[in-house]
Amino acid sequence: MQDKNGSLYTLRSAHPKDGKDVLNFTKTMLQEADYLITKPTEYLVPLRREKRMIKQFMYARGRLFLLLFHETRLVGMLDLMNSSRKRLSHVADIGMSIDSAYQNLGLGRLLLQHARAWAEAHPTIEKLALEVFKQNEQAIHLYTSLGFVQEGEKKQAVKLEDGTYDSLIQMGRSVLKGGRLDE
Repeated sequence: MQDKNGSLYTLRSAHPKDGKDVLNFTKTMLQEADYLITKPTEYLVPLRREKRMIKQFMYARGRLFLLLFHETRLVGMLDLMNSSRKRLSHVADIGMSIDSAYQNLGLGRLLLQHARAWAEAHPTIEKLALEVFKQNEQAIHLYTSLGFVQEGEKKQAVKLEDGTYDSLIQMGRSVLKGGRLDE
């Protein structure tokens, strides 16, 4: 897989042996990223638990955990998970992070396109869903360009360190052939 500058990347499903890399990447993202809900001090996951969670993604139906490497460095992650509840199992929620040094290279688009193709081939999943900070206009632009539409807004859902608030925009996209979200 290549970014728009021609650099080579490896995209693959996570494996429990990746637990340490996933933990370190997650901790770094939580410290650097402005648009994540969890704060670094709240993320207290031991390595064995991280490995167990990765293993659950490997064997659970309707779950995907992708890792994106530039050479040996983990630079991006995407997880996709549908509900175990029958009435909600057709919807898969997405979470994604890209290392700040690797943003604006088309890597988020590549991860999302791969996830969409995987979901389109899945026998149960019909819709992808995500939430994004309203102030994260760059991410909203990416999601919109890939066919996601705004479905709602949770006003003042996130209280920031300075005492101000941000809303969470709920977005969704059908993965049915020729399908689109009903109005």
